[in-house]
Amino acid sequence: MSAVKRLTKADAKCRTEELIELVGLKEAARKKIRTYSGGMKQRLGIAQALLNDPQVLIMDEPTAGLDPQERIRFRELISGLGRTRIVLLSTHIVSDLENIADRLMIMKEGQLLWQGKWNAGKDNLERFYISMINGERIPVDGRISGI
Repeated sequence: MSAVKRLTKADAKCRTEELIELVGLKEAARKKIRTYSGGMKQRLGIAQALLNDPQVLIMDEPTAGLDPQERIRFRELISGLGRTRIVLLSTHIVSDLENIADRLMIMKEGQLLWQGKWNAGKDNLERFYISMINGERIPVDGRISGI
């Protein structure tokens, strides 16, 4: 993987150690990947994606199939990563977004239905999402900048 990301062996080794610790896999680093749980494999995937320190990280359904404890751990990891880079998540598990996303987009069949800042705690995001998907339209608050 490091060759694909154009890292030297020395840089890859150093970065791998940092990332394994970041994603909480230090104790499992010497185990075979086939013995990892679903959550551990997800975290390993994030470590691979971060090898070359990208400014934008894109994930599709990152918490699908994870147990509740792994979902919490994963949300905390993504929240931390979002402080230093743009993280785009595609998910149907709306509750995963409530506490970690500062901007949301709701899309259906490739069409943007809504985008904006979400006021966590103000409204129920899941109810809002369902109303948008079912056809209630709310004006889009502007374009996304910085991407």
